[in-house]
Formats: sequence, structure tokens, C-alpha cells
Amino acid sequence: MGVRNGAQYLDSLKDDRLIIYDGRPVGSVADEPGLRNTAKVVAQFYDFQTSAENLDSMTYCTADGERVGMAFKEARTKDALRQRAVAYGLWAEVTCGFMGRSPDYMNSFLSTLGSVSVLLSDVDPQLGERARNIYLEARSRDLCYTHTFAEPFKVLPAPPHEPAPACIVVRETDDGLVIRGARALATLAPFANMNFDLPGGAACRHNDIPYLCGFVTPVAAPGLRWICRDKHDVNHTDSRLAARLDEMDCVAIFDDCLIPWSSVYMFVPLSAALPGFDYVMSVLQHHVLIRSIAKTRFVLGLAHLIAESSRVNQFINVQERLGEMVCWLRTLEAFAVAAVEDAVFEERSQIFYPNPRTTEVAGIWAAQLYPRMISHLLDLGGSRHVSTTQERTLDLLGDLAEQHFRGDSTDAKENIALFRLAWEVAGSTWGARQDLYERFHFGDATLRKVGGYLRFDRSQAVEMVRRILSSPLQSDAIFPVPKRN
Repeated sequence: MGVRNGAQYLDSLKDDRLIIYDGRPVGSVADEPGLRNTAKVVAQFYDFQTSAENLDSMTYCTADGERVGMAFKEARTKDALRQRAVAYGLWAEVTCGFMGRSPDYMNSFLSTLGSVSVLLSDVDPQLGERARNIYLEARSRDLCYTHTFAEPFKVLPAPPHEPAPACIVVRETDDGLVIRGARALATLAPFANMNFDLPGGAACRHNDIPYLCGFVTPVAAPGLRWICRDKHDVNHTDSRLAARLDEMDCVAIFDDCLIPWSSVYMFVPLSAALPGFDYVMSVLQHHVLIRSIAKTRFVLGLAHLIAESSRVNQFINVQERLGEMVCWLRTLEAFAVAAVEDAVFEERSQIFYPNPRTTEVAGIWAAQLYPRMISHLLDLGGSRHVSTTQERTLDLLGDLAEQHFRGDSTDAKENIALFRLAWEVAGSTWGARQDLYERFHFGDATLRKVGGYLRFDRSQAVEMVRRILSSPLQSDAIFPVPKRN
């Protein structure tokens, strides 16, 4: 089949999926107010990738001549990594980085699952074969994936007890695993074709033993329900972002849902090694990094226009804040270059992966930057964020509108639109969800930094200090030369 267009994607949503939204089942995602606009945005992605202008940048031809999405490409050269990054960036620019789970996000994950299948085969040859087949099917059908990971509400028990598992393997059958429990956080679930359940976050229980269980299943699978969070309060007349895009986040409820064996790519005891998943994470983090660059550029442009409109950009403290945002953008861009140019080549799979150390630090950096950018945006606008009227109200004010609401170089309507857009990003319920999403995209930043420290090989750094401490206390002595291995 290969790449799909928007109409084909929308047609694929016409199935028996059970989406619980606003307290009731949804008949058709593509027609439901509050959901249908996001379905159109996802459809736009498929039209975007198949347009004549973007076809060569957004897609490639496989060895058998099938044209598929660029995110599915296995990077056998560094140039392939660059091509994927270009494709990520093109789509991120369309939504200004505000669509965190665009279809290419999980597609890049699936390409890596296919690549590390040779490593999974060391755990179990059947698992490796299934992982490869899951990737090939997703690529051929151009499927849109959501993913679930952790339990939705994790209660930490008193030691030494373990928390009750959120997901249980009820039984094994000849046909597959029967799963019961709840999983989160399925962003984009109402608009996806398939769900990819990641091993980790909360181990499944099987025969009273914690297991790593990973599988894929159709969003419309029998015994699977999707519980949507509350919808955002959106003024569709004035909203330029939220009215177009609410990715929607869901909790997946598995009610004795059968997962065929062909869809199970991981089913091993918790104590088993999980080879290759550092590479999987590096590819996901690379996508997030490229998207974060687009989002940072947008917020920087918004902050600049706010400062310019109010003429506060003449003050040194404002210029310093804007300059800081420029530094953040340049830093992310430098991370993106380093991730590719310092890519890691894995011998068994014969694949280049974005440098895991670089992408991990870039992800932590981006998660910490976004709230600080939003804080700058709020400070630059001050009380004007909350004293901005609706655009359509200006018509009632006549000449007073221009006297009180115009900017330095913009008329009243342009200026009102600018400040309403800034408030949508920085202060609305939709904006708050964006903030939360960026902060916790890969988990708590503090724990990720701690993990980075604990995994860091400190020997070289420590040796530098010890070399100086062990040198004679003589003011005219030269530096002791480091020993080479």
C-alpha cells in the first residue's frame, strides 16, 4: 500500500473503536465537535507528505520499490539520519512544534524496533522476528500509532510491598495473551490506528511474577476502551491554536483484551536484559529535539512581537531575556547537529543511531527550557495578557479601539490577535497542557539528571583532579603530563 493521503487516513478511522469523550461514547471521531479538527490536522500530515512539493523530502522508496514515510527509514548512513531530521522539521514547522505526537513520532520508533530486532533475537528469536514484522507492517500500511506506557495513577506502597500491577496477563492461550488493566498516557489515541504498548513503567503480572510485556493492538480491538481527559475550554472564534489542535490524552482500559502472539514483541521476566532500547529512546528523543527547535523558534518570535508591540524591547532587561531565548534556540540547534554528526554505529544491526548521550541531555534541556520561555512570555506581556478583549468586540468600540488597543506598529485588531495568541500559549488550559506535556515528556527531569550522573563514567574526570593533587607543591613546577593508555 505505501503512503496514504488524508482522505485514506480519515477513512481508516471508520471502525468500532470505543472512545469515551465528555462522558459518552463517540460515534465518529472525524465528526465529533472538539475532536474533528485534530483529525483534519492529522489528515493534513498525510496530504503534506504525499504532495508533489514534499514527496521526496517526506518519503523514500524501499528496496522493493514501495514509497513509504521518511520516519520509517532505517539509517544505514549518517545522511539517512539527516534526511529523517529534515522530514521531522518540515512537519514540525507546519504546526509550529505544538503537535507532540504527530504520526512520524511513533513511526520513527517503529523503524528502530525493526532495527534492534536482531538484538531482541538474543533474548528470544521469536520476539525478534515479531518485532521486525510489526515494523514492516506499519511501514507498508503507513499506520498511525499512539502508545501506552505506565499505569495512570501509581500509588507508592509502604516498603517492602509492591504496588498492585496496573496490567495483568490474565492467561496465556494458543491464540495469544489476554490482558486486563489500565495504561497511560495515550496521546493521539482517538486519531490513531494502532496502539504500541511499551514494556516498562509498570510491569505486568504473569503467574504472580513481574514481566516485561510489550505488544501492539488496534485501537478498535475488542475489549479495549479509551477514556479521554476533559476537553479544553476553547473560544473557536478567536483561537488560532487550540481550536485547530488538541491531541487528546487517554487512559487505555484493557478488559480481557486478546493480544495475538504475532503482536507480542516482548514477554520476558522483569529481570531479563532489554537490549537495544537505548537506541530506541535516542531516536524518539531526536524527534522531540527537532520538534522542540520549531516550538522554541515560535515562542521566541511571539515574545519578540509582544516586546516590539509594547515598545518594551528598548529596555536592556527585556533584550537580555530575548537574547537568552536566542541562546536556548541556538543550543538546541547545536544539539541537533551533534546528535547526527556524533551518531553511534551499531554493528549487529548495521544502523546509525542519534547519539544517545546527546539526545538524552537535549531532552532534559528542552523540558526545562519550555517553562522558562513561557515565564518570559508572561512577564513581557504583563497585565495586557488578561486585559485583552475579544477581536470581534473591537467593532463595537469604533475609534476607541485604535486609541486603546493598537500596538506600536500594528492596528488594534492585529495587536489583539497577537496578545490573544500569546495568552493561548502561556495562560489558557490548552497552553497549560502544553507546558505539562513538555515538562514530563520522558519523565521527571530531576530523576533523569540523577540517572545521567549515576551512569556517567567519572574515571577520566576524577583522574584529572588526582593528577593535579598528586603533583609537587612548587610554584614553578610544570604541569604533570597525563598518562596515555
